[in-house]
Amino acid sequence: MPSLPSIPSYHVGHVLSRSGGTAIVYWGVDLKTGYPVAIKQLYASRRHCLDLRDEAQKYLYLCHPNLTRLVDFVIEGEQCYLIMEFVEGKPLDEYQKTQSGPLPDEVAIPIFMQLLDTIKYLHDNNVLHLDIKPNNIMIKDDRSIKVLDMGISTKLHASEEHSKVRGTPSFMPPEQIDGARLGRYTDIFALGVTLYYMLTMHLPFPGTTTQEIWDNIKKGNHTPMEAYYPFVNKKLAPVIAKALHPDPRQRYRDCREMIRDLRRVSPDKF
Repeated sequence: MPSLPSIPSYHVGHVLSRSGGTAIVYWGVDLKTGYPVAIKQLYASRRHCLDLRDEAQKYLYLCHPNLTRLVDFVIEGEQCYLIMEFVEGKPLDEYQKTQSGPLPDEVAIPIFMQLLDTIKYLHDNNVLHLDIKPNNIMIKDDRSIKVLDMGISTKLHASEEHSKVRGTPSFMPPEQIDGARLGRYTDIFALGVTLYYMLTMHLPFPGTTTQEIWDNIKKGNHTPMEAYYPFVNKKLAPVIAKALHPDPRQRYRDCREMIRDLRRVSPDKF
């Protein structure tokens, strides 16, 4: 069993999660304050760590009630670590699989509005998330949320080979798949996929391979929600369809537009 890392001023405990070959997250304690923290060890070269440390400075000042706070950035030897606020709760996808199933819109919409407001805050501060998905949304007992990984990892990826496609395949719009110019509309697409999943517990674009999924994303071939869950509120379908449009010019320009349309089709949920 690999030994736990040693980081000055922090006690490193057990493993919380692993992100493929890109990172590992530990539970830990800030020895200066006594507060629990999540310690994300990034697999990167020292040069990339130094680049990322400079970029991370602006994230230290981001403050939103639904955003997981970045506490510190540490380079120790050849390793770099993100020290983040520890959040009690379950990832949204796990919560749905173990507790709720498909969320009725009177539950889903208030949760999703918290997510929209958080991403709007990031966009207003010139930050793209670029990996919005249920696994990066922590839901607490009171149904408030915390958004994880607010773009730090994306900045790390940006310092690597540009030919590598970064993100989660089922949540990536055509411009992200093709390595084209990204913008707020890129996060809007992932928000649409996330809301679709919340309502149906399925992903909108079918396919047994990544390439099949990407082909359907580029063609705009998403499965109607009622095919997976017949009780879904059909008034939400046009909102999701606009967010999932393959042409970024046809999507919502920003989170405010999506909030406006959700309030229009579900006024009794707010």
